[in-house]
Amino acid sequence: MWPGDIAFAARQTAAIDGDCVVNINHFAMSTQAGTHAEAPLHFESHGQPIHELALERFIGRCTVVVVPGPKEYVEPDDVLPHLAPGTTRVLLKTLGEFAWDRWPEATAGIHHRTIEALAERGVVLIGTDAPSVDPQTSKQLLAHHAISRHGLAILEGLVLARVAAGDYELIALPLNIQNVEAAPVRAILRELAE
Repeated sequence: MWPGDIAFAARQTAAIDGDCVVNINHFAMSTQAGTHAEAPLHFESHGQPIHELALERFIGRCTVVVVPGPKEYVEPDDVLPHLAPGTTRVLLKTLGEFAWDRWPEATAGIHHRTIEALAERGVVLIGTDAPSVDPQTSKQLLAHHAISRHGLAILEGLVLARVAAGDYELIALPLNIQNVEAAPVRAILRELAE
């Protein structure tokens, strides 16, 4: 989670005993915690909320591209040579091994020129293992706005540490939470059938 954001918390609200026959838990967390999908409402005051996004963008063939770092931005030349014609979903592996015990100091944002080039090729979803498609200190959010202009879907905080570059099937449906800017995702990659 972003430093200073609401930490995940869970507590048991019912436990199996003589009067109760079930266990039930309550949890609270930020919509931006862990792997999540973002909607334009996150960075546009009247943007589309997460429950209105087309789910088709979050399911289908994708290409994982390894972007060696460290670097400030993922540039078009880091991505485009690795994409086959017709690629519509791109996941960027920029972190290598992720340190779960500490927040990453610097992460690679995606340059808005990269977003423009991917959109021109018909890409409908872009994902990153970084916590944001923009640099962490960005106040302009150029990548977010370029993504919105082209109607792309966003996945952030992907766990790609043990994933090799290549083509996979992506299944990453956001929770159907009404009128919020983002939602947690259980993102999985499946190997493609030969």
